[in-house]
Amino acid sequence: MSEMTEKVLNEKPQNIIYFSPALNYSDAYAQKKRYEGFLNVVGNKKHSVVTNIEDIKERYNEKTTIICSNDYYALKAYFKSSDVKVVGFDNIKAIDKYKIGIDSVGYSVSEIANAAVEIIRRNGKESVIVKHFIAEHTV
Repeated sequence: MSEMTEKVLNEKPQNIIYFSPALNYSDAYAQKKRYEGFLNVVGNKKHSVVTNIEDIKERYNEKTTIICSNDYYALKAYFKSSDVKVVGFDNIKAIDKYKIGIDSVGYSVSEIANAAVEIIRRNGKESVIVKHFIAEHTV
């Protein structure tokens, strides 16, 4: 999420919204780590945090980017609001299949699974470094 936030900031939006309904749940560890990554990069730049899709406007007056903690939320924001850039996390196949203009952080689930199995096999407690990429999708 840090790299995606840096990419968004480089595009100089006037309005940054972080959208993640999962922030309302105590057991949403990965979602909260993504939010931490966002906060580490956005720093003191003006932004807002939204946890309810009803709080996403249908139109914004200024150049707005909505950063979503996963692609499901990104799809909801994309179809609710027009004339905004929406980015997500997970790079789900539907984005590419249906040619939806949502950039997304992607990663290999099979590589993560193989690394996890290898750690378990060795009774290790080491961390897994996840290789990731930002997939840019245009319509």
